Amino acid sequence: MATGRSPGDRYLQERSATIFQLILNPQDIAAGVPARSHLVLPQRYGEPQRYGDWYIWQIENTWLCARPWGDRIELESPVDGGKEDYRALVARGKRTAWVVDVARGADYPDIAALHNALDDTEIDDRIWESGGRLVYRGLEGDLLEMDYATDAAYSRGKINGEERVLENWDELNSPYVNQKLDSGILEVSDPQLGSWKMQGTVTGISNK
Repeated sequence: MATGRSPGDRYLQERSATIFQLILNPQDIAAGVPARSHLVLPQRYGEPQRYGDWYIWQIENTWLCARPWGDRIELESPVDGGKEDYRALVARGKRTAWVVDVARGADYPDIAALHNALDDTEIDDRIWESGGRLVYRGLEGDLLEMDYATDAAYSRGKINGEERVLENWDELNSPYVNQKLDSGILEVSDPQLGSWKMQGTVTGISNK
């Protein structure tokens, strides 16, 4: 997800499911931080299918499902800034949020099967507007609870009922790109290209 990067970015992830929030404070607004967050995809994947509040793409053998919150949700094609090969789903407003989930096509062979699975997920956004709280039980059954916590440098989160401990929280955690908190080592693994690591040092960057 392309977020625009801001000190206000907060996210919580477990396996396939992610909650992301961006709530701008007066300092962010004064600094010119854009009042938007967005999900960017190559144009070749086309426009998303709609199912209720969900936006769904089929990407090769994977389903990508996104549920955004904001004052206005819209497609931007091409992406603002002249990237002709990409389009974006944009959530606009001083308060934006996303639930994103992914699923294997082998588990859901058609869109109807995916719709049935999305019907079984749970979203609680009753106090998101007033308190920045989102709760999501995802396609794989994991329960994510995020409280934005505007008075702190990071959100408060629970995963399957357990408090998130930042010392054990990866900065990046995905099937291909990973970085442990404060490790200084970026690990990339590609099924076809192999694996490599990049480490920041006092003299620069080294590749492994």
